[in-house]
Amino acid sequence: MHLFLTLKRRYDAFGEVAKYKARLVAKGFLQKAGLDYYEVLPPMARIDTMRSVVVATILRGWSLH
Repeated sequence: MHLFLTLKRRYDAFGEVAKYKARLVAKGFLQKAGLDYYEVLPPMARIDTMRSVVVATILRGWSLH
């Protein structure tokens, strides 16, 4: 799969660099079914997985955001 890296700088009100931002982007539109992948999965978790995460978080006393 082809990838490319984008880099950005965020500036504050004084023109100084406030933070750097990097993003790695996959060119998924170049993939061919059966050659590069065999199945497609949705980009979200199932509800039973989310329930398990919430229960584990509560049992450990963590906060969930």
